[in-house]
Amino acid sequence: MKKILLFSLLFALCAFFAKSQIIMDPATIDEGSLPTGMSVVDIDGTPYLQVVLNGWNSILDVNFVLATDQTISCDVKYAHGSTAHTLAQTINCGVNINDTINLVPASWDASQMVAAQTSVGINPADAGDITSLTKAVDARMGFIHQLQFFAQENASWGGTVGDTLWVGKVKIVTESPFVVMRPVELDTTELPDGMSVVNIGDAAYLQVITNGWNSILEVDGFELLSNLAASCEVKYAHGSTVHTLAQTINCGVNLNDTVNLVPASWDASQMVAAQTSIGINPADATDFTTLTKSVDDNMKLIHQIQIFAQENASWGGTTGDTLWVGDITLAPLGINELTVENDVDIQNVADSNDYSVTADISWDTTKLFLKINIIDDSIFNDGRANVWEVDNIEVYFDMNNAKADAFDDDDYQLRLMNDSTFTSLNSLGGVTMVYAIDSADGEPVGYSYDLTFIWDSLSINFNAAEGTQFGFDILASDNDGDPDYRDQISWNSISGDLWNTPYYWGTLELTSMGKFNIIEDDEDPTAPTVTAAVEGSSVKLTWTGAEDNTSIGSYIVSQDDAAIDTVTGTSITISDLAAGTYEFSVVAVDIYGNNSDEGTAEATVEGGDAVENITASNFSIYPNPATSELRISGVDVELVELFNVNGNLLKTYNKSILDISDIETGLYILKVYSSDNIYTQKLVKK
Repeated sequence: MKKILLFSLLFALCAFFAKSQIIMDPATIDEGSLPTGMSVVDIDGTPYLQVVLNGWNSILDVNFVLATDQTISCDVKYAHGSTAHTLAQTINCGVNINDTINLVPASWDASQMVAAQTSVGINPADAGDITSLTKAVDARMGFIHQLQFFAQENASWGGTVGDTLWVGKVKIVTESPFVVMRPVELDTTELPDGMSVVNIGDAAYLQVITNGWNSILEVDGFELLSNLAASCEVKYAHGSTVHTLAQTINCGVNLNDTVNLVPASWDASQMVAAQTSIGINPADATDFTTLTKSVDDNMKLIHQIQIFAQENASWGGTTGDTLWVGDITLAPLGINELTVENDVDIQNVADSNDYSVTADISWDTTKLFLKINIIDDSIFNDGRANVWEVDNIEVYFDMNNAKADAFDDDDYQLRLMNDSTFTSLNSLGGVTMVYAIDSADGEPVGYSYDLTFIWDSLSINFNAAEGTQFGFDILASDNDGDPDYRDQISWNSISGDLWNTPYYWGTLELTSMGKFNIIEDDEDPTAPTVTAAVEGSSVKLTWTGAEDNTSIGSYIVSQDDAAIDTVTGTSITISDLAAGTYEFSVVAVDIYGNNSDEGTAEATVEGGDAVENITASNFSIYPNPATSELRISGVDVELVELFNVNGNLLKTYNKSILDISDIETGLYILKVYSSDNIYTQKLVKK
């Protein structure tokens, strides 16, 4: 039978995967409960609800809760009956979905309130073929309480009696750029063999009995936005095939783009579907695992959801294993929340209820939106002239992201205070600010600043588009008055000197959906050029200052591959050396911990005094790199000092077994004091 497809313009343009929920399915209806004039018939092997119309009274009661951005979809066929009207009068027909709770003004008389309604119909009615109908659901509807079947005379607008409609499944279709598959919305009668929908706890899951690489759910060209991550929940169970879990199984979901092809990873001469694989290796046969992975940049569409389990030994897809897959969703990569927690100078803050700061940040093509949320048990401002000494927030912008060592025309330091307007403290225009105090039981527990910046006020013709970067930081100051001391935390800077040095600020990159990527500084400094001058039993090392995109924080000086000191200048003298030839090296470390290559120099001492044996053969630390525990052997430990690469003392110990589990990953300097010597060693925490 010929089938005419009619789509509204909105639906025709929408490339997102249609995920449907069944409102009425003739195949599952209890015919005994149908109203008079309704029955279920078979047309070419497909069940349809046959309705002999009775004016506006052909109504089937249902109860369905609607969400946003949904459409109604159904197949309809019409036949002229025995009433006085003729097709020459022109008939329109279809299905109304009615919300009898949410009332709206009638289109023919605004003083009358009627059920909110979405009408999906054919005009003029087609008396020969089945027509597929789709229409966006009226946003004023929250429920569907009635399916109202009708044919209507266009001349008199009266509902006909005696005409017949045949109606297939009535579906509500969710259109979302972020939902690829939702099991609860799948039409189970259309699932491939081996797939079904089951409920586990309060959630619906797609249950798949694996069939090698052939367990595939086809998707009608789900269009992908850029910069997305895909997520889903997966659980695995071993089946009855010959493989065993001892072979190790990986499993999960492949999202395939069968139009945009890429070279195969195993043979670059073969072109295969661009793919994002979200999987577990080894498979977890005990519980659900939440999986997330960035969508491959080569993908523009999703045409297939391929559910798999694979033997790691043979790489073959398994048959007979079971996977349960939850909602497959997409989310924009990037962040909208910043935590201001770097310790610039904290002496008196007890915990996060005493003082803590977060920021919500988003953007569009004309504006930047920033809300700073402060938890503070004491809001203090005594009116002193030095406003930076009391409770205040400083916001920094480096609009050309130059990361210079001094302010230029595109750099801003903006101050926010709890009893001052924005314009009273700052000259920048194009900014609106709302200040609010948060309280509990009548007592203040914090406050917030809600700001909107016009991009062009910060920088004329600023390119507010994905990929654009700018420098940014927040410095938060807390003074409770007693003691009169200003504690400070920042979002990015590790130095209190950020108030006049933009290279301490972080970098944000605009990404999709109003989000940001945090761009970490990973550029290594250039290696210093080292020279060595021997003066008796001493060697003086000097070097040219290494170059960096931000700033050099320190230099690590090593003698014969053992670190002996960390300095901020560009020279050091090593004294009391025994006669011999020494290899010295200097590594530049920038303020973010990036290391340069070594600059080296060799020096020969003709007749020195051996006072200190830096590289005593019996001294060692292990393991190195270390994760949680470090052991020192070969010497009697009196004191151990742990420094970061900027020369700041972080911790001290008085034992040979050190707990380093609470320090961040990176490079450190360990200085070990014994009764007769001092040993210095580089430590890598992983």
